[in-house]
Amino acid sequence: MFREYYKFIKEYLKLAELKPKYIVINVLSAFFYKGFSLLLPLIASLIIKYLTLNDAKMTYSFLIIFLIVYILYNLALYVNYKIYSFNVNYCYDKMTKKILNKLIGVDNNFTRYISKGRIMNSINSDIIDIGDMNDRISELITGLIQIIALLVIVGFYNIYIAIIFILFSIIYIIVRNKADRKINFYYNKVVVQDDKYSTFLSQIVSGLQEIKTFSMISKLERKLSVIQKQFNKNYTLKRKYITLRDNDVKVISYTFHFFLYLLLLTLMIQGKIDISKLVLMIAYYESLINYINAFIESTSAIRETNTAVNRINTILNERREG
Repeated sequence: MFREYYKFIKEYLKLAELKPKYIVINVLSAFFYKGFSLLLPLIASLIIKYLTLNDAKMTYSFLIIFLIVYILYNLALYVNYKIYSFNVNYCYDKMTKKILNKLIGVDNNFTRYISKGRIMNSINSDIIDIGDMNDRISELITGLIQIIALLVIVGFYNIYIAIIFILFSIIYIIVRNKADRKINFYYNKVVVQDDKYSTFLSQIVSGLQEIKTFSMISKLERKLSVIQKQFNKNYTLKRKYITLRDNDVKVISYTFHFFLYLLLLTLMIQGKIDISKLVLMIAYYESLINYINAFIESTSAIRETNTAVNRINTILNERREG
């Protein structure tokens, strides 16, 4: 799995030519704001703990700490947003210039090998998708670290709760990743049909007068019907796997919710945890779901963006030039 994403990232970095320092800043800022987000539930649980103990001094102390951490979280998030915007703009400028220089240097036969629809879709959407890649890489790296850190923290409090969290993480990631691969497969097919449709419209606009003169409308309608059927088939299958994925992960999530609540209730009755730890474990479980979803979404987004990278590379590497 990770070897596959390493290949995707390597191809992207080669194409985008981003400066390493901006990649590092993006990853570090994401690391810090995600790290601060991990601390917030822990501090909140300590506020509840000392509040139930009627310890006003410690309660106010942790309230202040909570405020400081929250401010630092937002500062790191702001830096991440700024560097992300810079990287997208930098990448967009770089890609548009590369494609412009390529198109200037080709002859009229170029579109025999690379369709006009594919070129236009690459210019309109693929370049923007590639600009998002850097943020998705940082989400992948920091998301994995965040999940591991959360599991370590939970293990520090109770090994049995940690086991539930670990089992949930493994099953959840396997099911989501398997479904997302299917979704990506049909997403690629949808993109191909979209390219054909764009090329089809481009051909109509270019030869509008000839179409009217030679009464080619019925022929064009048949061609459009073929494109529509293929598009509808692949889009329907894509939606099918999205629905299956969402239903499956909900079943997994609710099942582990039940076992977690049962275990927490048992531990509380036995006096092994108090209300603050109960709140913390529930908060961390909800956070774990969000972290895994973000992690899987980043892997899925990287896989989809790799399609855009390949499409741009196909245009740039086409050697039939004038």
